[in-house]
Amino acid sequence: MHESWTLLAALSQNTKGARIGALVNGNTYRNPCLTAKMAATLDHASGGRLNLGLGAGWFELEHRSFGIDFKTVGGRLQALDESCQIIKGMFLSGKNHAEGQALQRRRRGL
Repeated sequence: MHESWTLLAALSQNTKGARIGALVNGNTYRNPCLTAKMAATLDHASGGRLNLGLGAGWFELEHRSFGIDFKTVGGRLQALDESCQIIKGMFLSGKNHAEGQALQRRRRGL
């Protein structure tokens, strides 16, 4: 089993013109600030070829196996919306600043 971000980094160095990216990255697996930094790094390393796709998460068994809270559909969509705002804000401003109800609850382990 492979981890997509690591695999994409390797692929980016062995291709020259192809766009790279996972079709959808589950938002629930990483802090949005970390996702933004990983995306910016991979985009830079690949010469601007990253396509970033984010989704709310769907695989309950994997969440449970990893010890990640599997929220309701509404809770996951709220967290996705907040993450998209945070990631976009970081891309536009270059600052690491994260707010949002879903992120605050995740930090507290709720």
